[in-house]
Amino acid sequence: MAEPALELAGLDVRYGSVPAVRGVSLRVEEGEIVGLIGPNGAGKSTTLNAIMGAIPVHAGEIRLRGQSIRKRSPESIARRGIALVPEGRRIFGEFTVEENLRLGLASRRGNGGDPLRRAYDLFPMLEEFRRRQAGLLSGGQQQQLAIGRALVAGPEVLLLDEPSLGLAPLAVDGVFEALRGIRERGVTILLVEQRALHAVALADRTHVLVGGELRMTLTPADAANPDKIVAAYLA
Repeated sequence: MAEPALELAGLDVRYGSVPAVRGVSLRVEEGEIVGLIGPNGAGKSTTLNAIMGAIPVHAGEIRLRGQSIRKRSPESIARRGIALVPEGRRIFGEFTVEENLRLGLASRRGNGGDPLRRAYDLFPMLEEFRRRQAGLLSGGQQQQLAIGRALVAGPEVLLLDEPSLGLAPLAVDGVFEALRGIRERGVTILLVEQRALHAVALADRTHVLVGGELRMTLTPADAANPDKIVAAYLA
């Protein structure tokens, strides 16, 4: 059996003596979209930051294609093929769209072809507005830019933290359609998302994180049963 693209095994993360993530184990197979949902403060963003090496792990293991990446630096993890689109986008508003995209080249894997083409093909708006100051873009366009910047690095695994946060409904639909397109291009996705129904409908499976622990796993069929999702949050 092939190794999963990404695997967490018994992951524990603490802030001082306070547990933030407790015994989390999950697998993301190659080409999958796996969702991670839960109430505020459940440990979702902490999990992504732990994967990226941005915060220390107290116990457990993180593996990329069967190889441990625990205790590696964020730069090393990025070079090995994981990219994070953080909550809040964090683009540089005074830079142009193209200048923001080029920031993703710092951890680019491989040297073939136009390094920005991957972003431009998925989001044609970025090419059209490549000379525009990024701060003048709409919220949905800025989210496309943030995702495009991560894709420029050529990741095998993409982590997304609340990509629909603060977006208008039409822009939300655009983001989720883009995630389908990213998967079609061979990128594996771990998605943290506040819009539970959207995440459950999109992902191959969605884990519910409550109080730092995984409580339930949902399938796309569960998107038709909002009461089950609400109950999972309260479990």
